Amino acid sequence: MKKITLLLIVLLVSAMLISAEGEKIITQTSTVNAVLKGLYDGEMTFGELKKYGDFGIGYFHKMAGEALAVDGVFYRIKSDGLSEIIKDSDTTPFFTITSFEANTDNFTNRKFDYDGLKEYLLNMMPRKKSFYAIKVTGIFDNLEARTFLSQAKPYPDVKQVIETQTEIKYTNTEGILVGFYTPEFLEGIGIPGFHFHYLSMDKTRGGHVRTLNVNSVTIEFIEITRFQIILPKNKEYQDADLSMTKTMKKDLRKFEKQ
Repeated sequence: MKKITLLLIVLLVSAMLISAEGEKIITQTSTVNAVLKGLYDGEMTFGELKKYGDFGIGYFHKMAGEALAVDGVFYRIKSDGLSEIIKDSDTTPFFTITSFEANTDNFTNRKFDYDGLKEYLLNMMPRKKSFYAIKVTGIFDNLEARTFLSQAKPYPDVKQVIETQTEIKYTNTEGILVGFYTPEFLEGIGIPGFHFHYLSMDKTRGGHVRTLNVNSVTIEFIEITRFQIILPKNKEYQDADLSMTKTMKKDLRKFEKQ
């Protein structure tokens, strides 16, 4: 009887492990309130980051451009909007990543501006308090993006970083939006709502998306309910006051919209 009970326990634990292993998970390095506090030093390498997925977005060490991953290749979008492949030894202060294998694929000929696209995506989502990894492919009549210049210590706050950002405009281009939807209640830990980075279809240009008009849209997404954070170990992070103040909440909205 004891042998049978032990066998049942082993089988149950094995089934649980198999289920957990097959379930999608979003991994995030650091928290967005740390970025708002000016903690721009990268700690995790992109080589390490690859262990957690092949699809994601974030920032580069010293905020020297935007970063994204699609199909397992990691790109840095430099201040001039041009892309380069990221080295495994390069580091990131903040990145969100998952393994992307879409379970929803939708094509539409409708034309969208940015707000319209986000509303369309919201209506597709079965639950609003889950995470979603989202890939949007389309033809962009126009798209406005931004990238950041490399910052020097002592690092300025995000308001000053925004003032020095590079703004880039694209017209009549085919490309990909790589991004995530994060539930609103996680503001400060993650970036609430939608957050997208753009990469041209030829993988040569991109940036953080500010506005767009797009048509011939293919939407792929995954609903994800598992989320883990890998927190920095450096002294600056450990000593920082990461309380989310009203001013920081305003800065976050401005930081992502501009």
